[in-house]
Amino acid sequence: MTAKKSTASSGKLHLKWVRSAICTPVKHKLVVKGLGFTRLNQVIERPDNPAIRGMVAKFHTWSRSCSNKKTCGTGS
Repeated sequence: MTAKKSTASSGKLHLKWVRSAICTPVKHKLVVKGLGFTRLNQVIERPDNPAIRGMVAKFHTWSRSCSNKKTCGTGS
């Protein structure tokens, strides 16, 4: 699964952390920290490059990619 590319700002990914990292392997927690998440339901913007996409691919079961910050707010 890959993250969607943002249409508003070219070359940026909007990511939202939606699932807790409690009882997960330490490597998974390091990916969460490496992406820059500090709390659950946080929306962050990262550059669209292979390194970030690789981290998102490892982390895709707990995160969502959004087209912009407004669509990451609530809902499915």
